[in-house]
Amino acid sequence: MSLNNKLMTESERGYNEMKMFAFFGRTIYNAQTIEAIMATCIMIHIVKNERITKARYDELFYEKTRQTFGQLKRQIIALKVFTEEELEKIDKAHVMRDYLSHNYLADRVVEFQKQEHWNKVIEELSHQWDYFMEVYKIIETKVIDFISEYPHIDLKGIEEKLLSEESTPEIEKFRELNKNETVTDIFTYDILPDFNIPIFQLEDGTHWTISERGLSQYKVQIDPLKIKRLKEVEDIFPIRQFNPRPRIESAWNYALDLKVKGLLLKITPAEGLHFKWKILKK
Repeated sequence: MSLNNKLMTESERGYNEMKMFAFFGRTIYNAQTIEAIMATCIMIHIVKNERITKARYDELFYEKTRQTFGQLKRQIIALKVFTEEELEKIDKAHVMRDYLSHNYLADRVVEFQKQEHWNKVIEELSHQWDYFMEVYKIIETKVIDFISEYPHIDLKGIEEKLLSEESTPEIEKFRELNKNETVTDIFTYDILPDFNIPIFQLEDGTHWTISERGLSQYKVQIDPLKIKRLKEVEDIFPIRQFNPRPRIESAWNYALDLKVKGLLLKITPAEGLHFKWKILKK
């Protein structure tokens, strides 16, 4: 074999090998797009059915993007907007995704090493890619149906704005609440001339306010001039074993147990995204 022929053969082998691994990467990528569209579907359903603030939306979206396929799938099932057949396809995609991520390469060791099997691997991965695309379209259809009810949402404009960026904007991070927290302060904070919110300061110095169901991180810089003290709670800190996510009757209708002197912070719904709150005794 001449040097030129040998180099061509090695070049062709390298190209075909990269092609095979590119198909594997493309298939895994498509599996992850299903997770992304599931998170979007869940968030749109939340917005459609509950009044939440933008900050709470950002917090929930960050939470969903960190969840596993299985966690998102359980929430998709709970929406009750997919047929049994559609849910079976989503479940199959979950099994395929986990297999690709954890077992596929080990189960195809020989096929990945022998060039004569590479086309079979590519064909297999192509079928899986097609299946993931089918499942993605099933969920995307629900998302489009939801959004069609809100004609002011410009999906194309949002996409164009995103693609105009030099790189993907980082999703704002939020601290995850523990089942029990220690509260070191509670005060009122004026966010509008005629509207204030309660702010909870936790042991790590982070600030939180109330949302549709328990505490939500408040990441706006606190202006000391807008703080007002609450006489009812001035001598009860620290509050230990505080539950920031209590069971609720309905959105914006629940009580936070302050654990001391029988005090509760009661939240009730009001017009728009506003709410009413007050401190009272059990």
